[in-house]
Amino acid sequence: MITHEIVMVTPSMAGRWLRENNTHNRPLYEATIEKYAREMKAGAWTVTSQGIAFADDGTLLDGQQRLSAVVMANIPIKMLVVSGLPRVYRHGGDGDLYTQDVIDGQKPRTIGDVLSIGHGVENAAVKMAIINMIVCVFKGSVKLSPRVGYNILQLYSDEIEFTLSNRAQTRGLSYTPAITGIVLAAKVDLDKSMIFKDQYFKGVGLREGSPALTLRNYMLTRSATGAMGSGVRMTVLNYAMTAMKYHFDGRPLKRLTSSDKAREYFMSNQKNCVQIVMDLIK
Repeated sequence: MITHEIVMVTPSMAGRWLRENNTHNRPLYEATIEKYAREMKAGAWTVTSQGIAFADDGTLLDGQQRLSAVVMANIPIKMLVVSGLPRVYRHGGDGDLYTQDVIDGQKPRTIGDVLSIGHGVENAAVKMAIINMIVCVFKGSVKLSPRVGYNILQLYSDEIEFTLSNRAQTRGLSYTPAITGIVLAAKVDLDKSMIFKDQYFKGVGLREGSPALTLRNYMLTRSATGAMGSGVRMTVLNYAMTAMKYHFDGRPLKRLTSSDKAREYFMSNQKNCVQIVMDLIK
């Protein structure tokens, strides 16, 4: 018989289930566990339809990441616990079908989906791509929760709206790392960033050696190759921030270089924001 109840899952209980019942499952994902544990410790975890599921023989079918997070956070968490699910829900000549075959088998909601549905955030997918890039600059690749993503979005909301508004939709210019460079610079000086943004997106008021023109020409050229990957993204971000720094200094820029100096300059001038982000993702 299938039963369900709301259970206060303690760290010791979670640990015991993982040791004794977790015999048939996918690998553990450390980034997911760390993300869940951060939410639990922040008091941002609540009972939902996604909890812990056991088969009729006691095998843990679903929830090993959540249970591991309870152990990591070392605090009790209320969860829905379903028991008595069949290990095999259909026998057939072409092979048995298992309950685990359909658990998490559909497309999960992205953070952009959550922010769009729950918080009414427009262009949420684009904005979350920028937030993920900002976090990557500060900390490296981190798996964010909707709560953390939303809080960081609020921190940079004005700069993101400014950067995304009235921009040209020319292919290549709206590559997320380049936009993120403008967002981070706008946090330091919005007026100077506004001039750069208009030059970069609209191609107005440009002269030979203009940092905006140098970045613009590179971005339009690279769009034909479509090179991707984390290394490429960080290179483009460094290019964008180098161009922004030269623009801030009023210096010409004829050739882009991937240096950390410009990025470090803009980070050092928004230390409070960097600290807030670091506190949110630690």
